[in-house]
Amino acid sequence: MSRGVALLVGFLLAVSAVHGADADLSRTFAVKLGDWLAMELQSDLRLQDEMYDRFAPTGVYYADDGKVIVVQIFGERKTVEGARETMHRYETYIQTFYIGDVKESYGVDLKMSDFELVYYNRKAQGGPREIVRLTDGQLVVPTGTDR
Repeated sequence: MSRGVALLVGFLLAVSAVHGADADLSRTFAVKLGDWLAMELQSDLRLQDEMYDRFAPTGVYYADDGKVIVVQIFGERKTVEGARETMHRYETYIQTFYIGDVKESYGVDLKMSDFELVYYNRKAQGGPREIVRLTDGQLVVPTGTDR
């Protein structure tokens, strides 16, 4: 079974569970390409041993308003330098493997500017705190973050 078919089956089963046992699985359910690619990237990242870090859970979603796929990394690093080290693994995977897979599978020509990577210190006092963001190829550091 191809990766896309497996993801679609999983997605349809999830929709079925949300709508109850009587859900009509034969009806059409529209998904935006950005939503689909975000779900696929989330699945891919979980399968990558060098990416998956039980101490840095990752969430991926399509931000329709910004037209980007957002990768949120919830780690324990407190400095920009440390967070950037972790983010670099994700950026490398996306550039080296994922973008090519999407081109081959769907004919869609993605660039890193179609992604936004955000690193949060999940152990920060008061809840997760953004440490650094990679957006449009630029690192953005929130005011008050330790370098």
